[in-house]
Amino acid sequence: MNERILRKVNTVLLALVAAVVLALCAAPRAYAAETSGECGDGVRWEVAQSVLTISGRGAMRDYGEHDLAPWNGLDVAVVRVEEGVQSIGDLAFFDMDKITSATVAGSVKTVGDYAFFQCRNLKTLTLGSGVTTIGESAFERCEKLAVLRLPESVKSLGRQAFYCCESLQSVTVPASVNEMGTAVFAHCTALRSAMVLAQITELPVWTFYGCTNLGDVVLGESIVETGVEAFAGSAVTAPPMRPIPGLEGEIRHEETERGEDGSDTTHSYVDSGNSAITTETTGGKTTIDAVLENSSGWDEVQQQIGVNQTQVQVQVKGDAALTNEQLNGFSKQNVTLTIQTEQGAVWHIDGSDLLSGGNEKKYTLNYTLRMLDKSDAAQTELLGGATAFIVVFESDIDFKTEVELPLGTAFARSKAAFFAPADKVYTCHQQVLVDDAGRAHFYLEQVERGTEYIVGINVPNVETAPLIPEALKGDYGVDQESGVDYVITGRKSSWGMDIGQVTWILVGVMGGAVVIVGVTVGVLYRRKIKRGYVPEGFEDTPQ
Repeated sequence: MNERILRKVNTVLLALVAAVVLALCAAPRAYAAETSGECGDGVRWEVAQSVLTISGRGAMRDYGEHDLAPWNGLDVAVVRVEEGVQSIGDLAFFDMDKITSATVAGSVKTVGDYAFFQCRNLKTLTLGSGVTTIGESAFERCEKLAVLRLPESVKSLGRQAFYCCESLQSVTVPASVNEMGTAVFAHCTALRSAMVLAQITELPVWTFYGCTNLGDVVLGESIVETGVEAFAGSAVTAPPMRPIPGLEGEIRHEETERGEDGSDTTHSYVDSGNSAITTETTGGKTTIDAVLENSSGWDEVQQQIGVNQTQVQVQVKGDAALTNEQLNGFSKQNVTLTIQTEQGAVWHIDGSDLLSGGNEKKYTLNYTLRMLDKSDAAQTELLGGATAFIVVFESDIDFKTEVELPLGTAFARSKAAFFAPADKVYTCHQQVLVDDAGRAHFYLEQVERGTEYIVGINVPNVETAPLIPEALKGDYGVDQESGVDYVITGRKSSWGMDIGQVTWILVGVMGGAVVIVGVTVGVLYRRKIKRGYVPEGFEDTPQ
């Protein structure tokens, strides 16, 4: 009897142990799979390679401080809310300080309360033309948001909507706005110029409270009163100006301030409709931040570049592609150009490395990046079981550029190798160390549109020493050298052959031509000698 009970107990214990093992094995899979799901009726979310995409049709659900969105805490640098989504829920991206870029489609009508609250690194924001309501504290404490374009569709700005956005330098509230809460732009300490064309009779209390650098303000004709301490702590000393006819189409502002050390700092802002550009020049260095609505905005950016060392950061929207002619404007200049597209692609271009070229090409600086799920025989042999991604560029690239690929923080400080295909054989052109933000920085000179390049993680038998990104060079004891070798990644000629193959063919043809010409001249010369020809100077030579 005791043995029978003992056997049952052992059976139960074994079953429990098996259940625990299965649960432990399944838990990581369940956690890893939590990168997508529903976030409203007909609305879905998905995170891939640091990009959060909200898609579908309908309204996103609201979230709470103790019931945060399922993506909160994941590795998200770029947010894309696609066409069809009608709203962004309350606290949707609450306190997600890794977000650097957000694009909101035109179908979105409402940005909820605290939607982007304390997204401290949000630098580029694209609001679609359908947004009507921006909720309370929606962008409060977005400390790096430097350029703000409010669409003409906006009707309501909630209380403290842009409170403590410390990098904003200029803002325009369009005439479509008929409701503003209190302290909308309070403590925007970098704000220097503002135009409020809202159809309201009184500027709300504390609107620009604590905007210590604000000195240039234009108010719409309907505003006849200013609320208590609307400009308290700012540099506004005279009554705000009324709008000048035609000024709504273009806004320009410039001022120079003298620092305690006697140096001058110049701030300027230009909003031409095609672009919104802030420029700061101090100590022989110029920093330019720009948002371009279309391709013509590049001309305005180039006009801001002077003789100083210049850093340019540009967010391109819609069809704001870069042409070869516009690229030539940065050639051989002391300019570092950083470009970010609406899709979150990031490119760095050093003007000193650029060579002027033809004027007919157009570059759409986007790419797609996805995990390699199924590999063919050649890829399997190449990778040796390593994790890999496929990257496909939307344009041919034929200039030197550093491109960032967001692989995810799970691969931080791993080795990422860039492979290009050629006749069903892959060649490793470069290996880099992934930075702490999960981005691989590859230095490319030529890529082909539509070609599937492979990025492998910690691929065995790759002997190339990894390049160290600038942010990690101190940790690895690497000198901050400026030079870098850009790589040619299998660009094809118009004959369908690799550039290297074409070069060797041309060398062979030229060498063969020289040999043939030499032999032919020698044969003809011997024939002349046989026919009695005597070269000049040999007439008296004994025969």
